[in-house]
Amino acid sequence: MLCALLVFALAVQNASASKGTTAVTCKEGPGDIGAATFNTSHCLPGEASGSFGHYRISQNTTTELTGQAGSAATKLKATLAGVATTLTSTELTMTGSMENKRDPDGEHYIHRTGTMVYKNVLVTPFTKCFVYTDDGTGTPGAQGAVDTEQLTATTTGQGHAVKVTPQSGEVFARMWILDKNKIGAGGECAIPGTYTIKGSVVVTPEGATTASTHTGTTTQGTLKLGTGEPTIKAGIEGSVTLEGRAKGGGAYAPLSVTTISDAEEVEETETEKEAEETKTKEEEETAHNLKTTEEEDGTGTTAVTCKEGPGDIGAATFNTSHCLPGEASGSFGHYRISQDTTTELTGQAGSATTKLKATLGGVVTTLTSTELTMIGSMENKRDPDGEHYIHRTGTMVYKNVLVTPFTKCFVYTDDGTGTPGAQGAVDTEQLTATTTGQGHAVKVTPLSGEVFARIWILDKNKVGAGGECTIQGTYTIKGSVVVTPEGATTASTHTGTTTQGTLKLGTGETSIKAGIEGSVTIEGRAKGGGAYAPLSVTTL
Repeated sequence: MLCALLVFALAVQNASASKGTTAVTCKEGPGDIGAATFNTSHCLPGEASGSFGHYRISQNTTTELTGQAGSAATKLKATLAGVATTLTSTELTMTGSMENKRDPDGEHYIHRTGTMVYKNVLVTPFTKCFVYTDDGTGTPGAQGAVDTEQLTATTTGQGHAVKVTPQSGEVFARMWILDKNKIGAGGECAIPGTYTIKGSVVVTPEGATTASTHTGTTTQGTLKLGTGEPTIKAGIEGSVTLEGRAKGGGAYAPLSVTTISDAEEVEETETEKEAEETKTKEEEETAHNLKTTEEEDGTGTTAVTCKEGPGDIGAATFNTSHCLPGEASGSFGHYRISQDTTTELTGQAGSATTKLKATLGGVVTTLTSTELTMIGSMENKRDPDGEHYIHRTGTMVYKNVLVTPFTKCFVYTDDGTGTPGAQGAVDTEQLTATTTGQGHAVKVTPLSGEVFARIWILDKNKVGAGGECTIQGTYTIKGSVVVTPEGATTASTHTGTTTQGTLKLGTGETSIKAGIEGSVTIEGRAKGGGAYAPLSVTTL
């Protein structure tokens, strides 16, 4: 299952290891780092020379990552209750980011963070056992899915290998194994319980694809699975292909890794020195201009953290850590987030449920989710006219989704392959949100195109036409929506968002007005680590 461990690993080419490793894109052309060329877009070491080359990714710049399975199945193997057991997933997706770095001793290395979602997970030979997500609330979540914790991977000190660990603590993922009715003890599943996967794993990839075997990862003895304190050795079998793009947009390209030579070290150092001098100058100018704008003629909105203390932007104080406008003065204040610096985001439901409402088959229909998570990033920006604005990107995962009043209809994820995925879940496309031109409001749109999310609505057996569900089909949610945040929480109503008329739901060419009801609370932290704090919005 935890081939998330593999996603962050990229191939290392044959060269001197004294200078370390750096991530590169593999694209058509001669390349601009190293002399080697390759015959495929994955730049596999040892393959015949061809029309693809390695292209440099600058140090200390964020690359957005996406990963997909490189094999038909990903398997986690371990011995449970004395029986060799395999958890097999036929679908995985990864999102995250990476940077090329250099340590104080001059060694180049790669640092990555991200999460994985595994779907269509089956347990063999225990066919009466099923995997469910575990979010720590004590209630099993979506069937057939496993969501990892935030993971980190680095090449520092690993030579040509990559070490993958949880970003904090030891836990890679948690899951329930229960019977089809989510019953543990006393049910039909012979190995029920809440399982934890802990530890670390070191892998050595090739090109843009990383493959792993059960034997190889089990031999390391650093990955454990079990109920309570995990003690059972586990191994991973499968492969993952990783692609990257510049932060904020553009086409994804396969990522590989190469070793820095002495000549490239000199070139890289000179380029970085110039870039660092330019960056320092720009940051100084930005800080000065921001201060001047705020004090004299500032306009627009900026994101701030809400933390205990008097704050360092604006005079208002607040009574809670969400810094709600209009609440009594208190011990919390707004703290500045510098422009053009990345803030990592996480979001959770701010209300008991989130609902999407529309009229389907002539009936007012509600899709209700009792769990949502958001991951993404944001930056405070300023346009050429001097207006301050916020730019965010990220994805949302909705779970435990029910369809009312159509109780014989169920929601399934749709990844575009033509096969329904996990039941009760909706994964959005990459979304973007901005305050530019919106005053104190936020406009949310897909990052590219018009599609927010795709879903299947089918019966319990995933049957469409001829099944028990009377509104069956593949549905698309398209358009945009404008919401107004209050403190760290953004709430919306069905009436308010439907009145905008910009969000549509339907099969085929989407045409039915839809509305959103619920709220989400967003927290942020500096890129790379630290504690999350509620994010608010203030007007300059």
